[in-house]
Amino acid sequence: MGKYSEEVATNSSDTCLDCDAGKYSNVSAASSPGTCILCPAGKVSTAVAANSSELCLACDPGKYSTT
Repeated sequence: MGKYSEEVATNSSDTCLDCDAGKYSNVSAASSPGTCILCPAGKVSTAVAANSSELCLACDPGKYSTT
């Protein structure tokens, strides 16, 4: 979770790519970057390969996020 691989029939986690910061994925065996979901509006995450929306934290006062 928090990663995906576009490789077909791989048997190694070495082919997995991280979801970018600001996104998360709670899908096991994800096969595309489309499984990486943006944090909800008003929240942000600096974590790479986040596996839960709980890692998306409220924006600091005076800051905002539309995605």
